[in-house]
Amino acid sequence: MTGDNRINEVGDMAFVYWPKVEHIRRISLLKEGRPFLMEADGDYPQGVNWYLDGRCNGKIDPQNLGKPPTVSREPLHNTVRRIAYSLANLLTWGETEEAHPTLGVLKWHQMKHWHIADLYLDALNRGYWTQRYWEHGVAVPLDPEGTITFRFTEAISCFRWLAQEGLIDRFEEPTTTFHIASAAHASNFSLASIAAPGDDEEPKKQHFRRNRTKPMDGILPSMEQLLDWFSLFGSETNRRALIHNFNLGLRIEEGQENNLLPGAMHARDMRHIRRHVQHPKWTDEPRVLRYSLSDDDMIGVLPDRKAAFSEDVLSMRIIGKGRKVRLVHMTGGCAQAVWQYFDGPRREILKRNGISPAQAPAQLFLNIHGAPLKAGALSKAITRANDDSKSTVKITAHGLRHLFACFFLKNAIEAHAAREGLAVTQLTYEQIEKIAEMPARTLQRHLGHEFFEDTAGYIRLLIDWWLSPQYFTMWNQFLDANIA
Repeated sequence: MTGDNRINEVGDMAFVYWPKVEHIRRISLLKEGRPFLMEADGDYPQGVNWYLDGRCNGKIDPQNLGKPPTVSREPLHNTVRRIAYSLANLLTWGETEEAHPTLGVLKWHQMKHWHIADLYLDALNRGYWTQRYWEHGVAVPLDPEGTITFRFTEAISCFRWLAQEGLIDRFEEPTTTFHIASAAHASNFSLASIAAPGDDEEPKKQHFRRNRTKPMDGILPSMEQLLDWFSLFGSETNRRALIHNFNLGLRIEEGQENNLLPGAMHARDMRHIRRHVQHPKWTDEPRVLRYSLSDDDMIGVLPDRKAAFSEDVLSMRIIGKGRKVRLVHMTGGCAQAVWQYFDGPRREILKRNGISPAQAPAQLFLNIHGAPLKAGALSKAITRANDDSKSTVKITAHGLRHLFACFFLKNAIEAHAAREGLAVTQLTYEQIEKIAEMPARTLQRHLGHEFFEDTAGYIRLLIDWWLSPQYFTMWNQFLDANIA
């Protein structure tokens, strides 16, 4: 089927497509074709579309998924629309990492029953997952008996059918109450704090403040485990893009608009830039990009080659969540790695696809087809790497940001202790907090946190993750020496 008219009811993520209606005689009743879905990154969610087609032609009965009806009864057109948009709404929720920050991007084949029944349903009931909330920051719950019940029931029916047909694995797989509660807490906090008015003249929404949960439940991999994880990526582009994000502490969705190459001609596609990463002064006019710390049109442009190979530390303006522009800093080595990738793997990709440098996209990181690498594709690569990893610690895209912050603070504390001629274990808790405060204040601006308490949480996490095991090692040595 080919789609012509794209209808986007639930945001700029998953889309519902209606096949083109052929010209027919006036006396005939106009019947639109059966809809199908496409995900944000252009992927075709095959299993979900098989279910959607079966529901639209009446061959799947949601009341009895195990037995096809003896007589196929096609639902009315309005019901077909509700079914299609209900499934599109769920796919959009799955692809929106802010709605479930501890889980990362959830593709259709990764969703579990508790994701839908505990997290998605809760967001609907609280009024967080509505168009009005994302546009105006007003949480108005949907109709529970009509809209919410229909969306939830259709979603569960779809995925139970997918599991029954063997198209997804372990849908009903249980998880711990603690894991659900932790994910729900993080989701509610994230959704309660991200919505901003669509119009700058509207009154700003008051933030409801509470302490964030520990990133990754307080469990972070060592540097050795992180390097082993990077080595699991077969694609050089995926590996380099994730290392770049780690080096700068970027969110995964901040990548595409903040790795533009100086010297390239670039016209921003304003239709496909999400609202919360769009600067008010941006236009779709083509411009020659240049590295600048003062020109708003050049936000997201990487340091040029001359600066990368002549300075130890470079600054760059990027745009992040909530349309906030911030200054980030990168080492000379990180900036040089950008140009090494440009001269090596990127040129090979363009050559393989017959794309001339003048026709190449302005984005640094390209997929195998020579198009800009998208966050959704990177999220899929992360899922594959975690599946292939033998380590019990799984790393998410946002987990890389937490690791950046913790290693940054760890390095600052160790450097201070070395200058004072002390071992880190000789420092008191108060000394560690005092030493880490100034680096954490620097991190606050770098990461784009509005409140210092959010950044200060990394100090407590660092102590739990890095220093606590040292004391338990000493305790273990005491037990070995005294208890035979």
